[in-house]
Amino acid sequence: MSTVPRRKLACRICTRRKVRCDKEVPCDNCVRRGTASECERAGDDELIPQNSRPLSGQSTDEAALDALRQRVTELEAALQQKNATSSRANHSPTRTAEEPADGVVACDGSSSPSQDSGIEDAVTVLEFLAWGRMKDPERTILSPEALRVSEHEDGTGASPGEDLDGALNADANLIPWLQILLPSRRQVYQLVEYHNNCLLWFHGSYFTPTFSQQLNSFYGDHNGNLNSTGLSLQWVALLFSIMAGTITSAPTHDAKQWGFDDSEARLLSQKWFKAVIVSLNAANYTAHHSLHAVQAITTLTNTAHMLGHSNTQSVMLASAVRIAQSLGLHRLDEDARDGEVALETGRRVWQELCTQDWFSTAFSEAYSINPLHSISLPPKNCDEYLQVLPESEPTITSFCRFLAQVAAIMPALQDAMALSNTLYTKHEAVLVHDKKMRALATARPPFLANTALDENWPCYIPWARQAIAMSSAHKIIMIHR
Repeated sequence: MSTVPRRKLACRICTRRKVRCDKEVPCDNCVRRGTASECERAGDDELIPQNSRPLSGQSTDEAALDALRQRVTELEAALQQKNATSSRANHSPTRTAEEPADGVVACDGSSSPSQDSGIEDAVTVLEFLAWGRMKDPERTILSPEALRVSEHEDGTGASPGEDLDGALNADANLIPWLQILLPSRRQVYQLVEYHNNCLLWFHGSYFTPTFSQQLNSFYGDHNGNLNSTGLSLQWVALLFSIMAGTITSAPTHDAKQWGFDDSEARLLSQKWFKAVIVSLNAANYTAHHSLHAVQAITTLTNTAHMLGHSNTQSVMLASAVRIAQSLGLHRLDEDARDGEVALETGRRVWQELCTQDWFSTAFSEAYSINPLHSISLPPKNCDEYLQVLPESEPTITSFCRFLAQVAAIMPALQDAMALSNTLYTKHEAVLVHDKKMRALATARPPFLANTALDENWPCYIPWARQAIAMSSAHKIIMIHR
């Protein structure tokens, strides 16, 4: 291993704070902080040998916590300074009647641009922080993902673990790496069973009997060997996606019963999330289109948000939409000729893609799936044996079917807002869609409303009730925002 020393290119302050440095003197970070005079690179006496470079897995939670605390301090100081400036402006005797201060409503009833932008920025930043997203790419320090990245000593900004535990490639290291991430057969079945019973209702991205047959084939025909001939890596991605969802969402006591303690569960949730992406890329999923890839991505949605990978997931969902359209999932109408299971599976997956895309309108102010171009029928209100039940009976598709109706209001609102040229007409559009949203929220099926629970209902009905209530309230807030 080479011991030739290398020079630190990042400045001392950025290196100490573990943030990305542009390697200029003074750097942008120091200029913004007002410490340009203190910005300097490490001297020759601080050169370190290459073989002392820290391993990618040695980043600690304490470093991320310090970065978060420092960022909170900076944001509080900036907020206090802004408030002080605004207060001085409001009490300034030299301001004329024609010059409203920041945040002051003008005599014509309109608010000043700084007031609108300030309110919008505050709401947007808080909401995007909660979802782990970034609206302004230039302000990456606000991203939880960015705050978890500890910069290497050479200032490259590489994230620990981003190399996927070494230089992986499909020819050499990929399959062994995936294989050692796979738990025992008993644990795999336990993780999948929990997802089927307690999580599938939230996304409905796969058909339980079909996946169970595929899992039995994986262990019966392929002996659980990921290197077995004929095994699809895109199906492997779906398997890891299901396991990642379980290990991320399951209560601690359930995970311990399966043999996973807290620290291992946290580690595996991140590794299995990464395994989904690696498996899909190794299978060249963007060129070789498969329903398994779409299912893996839609199943991964909730996990991605919980782990702080919302930006990554939004890009993958966009890819999944294009793949689904190439597979014809958006055209599964009454004339479609596939088998009943294939049709029902395709409609469930397409419905989930539409729901995720239309809900993202609140963040991106745009949507990818035009409702006019989607003619697929909604999934049936049926059990896993495809027996159609009355709407009043809860099934594995009930929650997703209702949530899709709520999501369908969002693109219509976006179009109405885009076509409105005055605040009055925008407000009228808001009232129209607010009425639609409230009507849906109050017309929920009995099992999703505040009625007495039936002991014969599935275990997830109480969770579905809470999810519907929170989602409906959030969308009403988004409409008025």
